[in-house]
Amino acid sequence: MKKTLVMMAVVAGFLFAGNANAQSTSGVAVHVGYSPETWFMGDNSMNVHSYLAGVDFRAPIIGGFGITVGAQGRWSTESGEDAYFVLDTNHSTNIVAAEIPLLLNYCLEVFEDFKITPFAGAKFTYYIKGTSRRADGHHIYEWFEDDKEVNGLQKPMNHFGVSATFGLDVAFQHFHLYGGYSRGLIDLDNYDDTKTTTAGPFFGLMVGF
Repeated sequence: MKKTLVMMAVVAGFLFAGNANAQSTSGVAVHVGYSPETWFMGDNSMNVHSYLAGVDFRAPIIGGFGITVGAQGRWSTESGEDAYFVLDTNHSTNIVAAEIPLLLNYCLEVFEDFKITPFAGAKFTYYIKGTSRRADGHHIYEWFEDDKEVNGLQKPMNHFGVSATFGLDVAFQHFHLYGGYSRGLIDLDNYDDTKTTTAGPFFGLMVGF
């Protein structure tokens, strides 16, 4: 028993020494960001400008490994002409969503007050509202209102989505620059056989406390 405890203590000592410059930290941070996201809808696609804002909670696990749980809002907008709506006319689209990123990260302290942290995980999305309108304000398409029919389309999209996410965070003191890529894993189309997914890079600024 004593030998086992001694061996565990030695291993723990080596782990600590090996990760002396790779210690994950706990804390709270707020962030803003931007994502030029693409919605892939069968043979069509729609490019949107997505604006992000939220809060992140970080906790260490062991050594340089930690976990981050966030809560953020996403507002996406697009304008132009799109044959996907069977109406080749000028229109604008606005989509509002709430998201929960759940990320595993590894923090490497390059030198004092400067850290590089790669991360990877999942992002869970709930789409609250999505509306496309013609330039004159007339509704073309309601994306997520299950009980509303527009242009003969009913229950067009799922409210829930899950995305694989990975990226890199670079921090100096309390200021972070982050960037990465996110790819949707779930078909959002609930109406027909058309597969609808999202994908795109993201980047932004975060301030920790």
